[in-house]
Amino acid sequence: MLVGHSYGGMVITEVADHPKVRHGVYLAAFLSERGQSLLDLLGDAQLPTSIVPRGEGILGITDDFDLAWNSLCADLNRARAREIFTHFVLQSASAYSVPSTAPTGGIPSPT
Repeated sequence: MLVGHSYGGMVITEVADHPKVRHGVYLAAFLSERGQSLLDLLGDAQLPTSIVPRGEGILGITDDFDLAWNSLCADLNRARAREIFTHFVLQSASAYSVPSTAPTGGIPSPT
């Protein structure tokens, strides 16, 4: 079983047809179809203000703790959010624009 939250839905969709994956759980997560990027799913929406360019195609989270906390993990208490943010790493902006290679026909649903 794979569980994805937020952008993690894009990640687990990529391996949904792997023979060892029996179930996928999407918790307030993005679910793309083959050929869709995260930017496609966001439509006219821009990147959240909590995600900021760090130069040369790199993205990170804002240095404004309150903005990041409220937009990324408002359900956590302040101390836990601070701890979580120490583990965030920079990522490539291409993650938002690369088309999904999700299985053709979508994600199988249990019957």
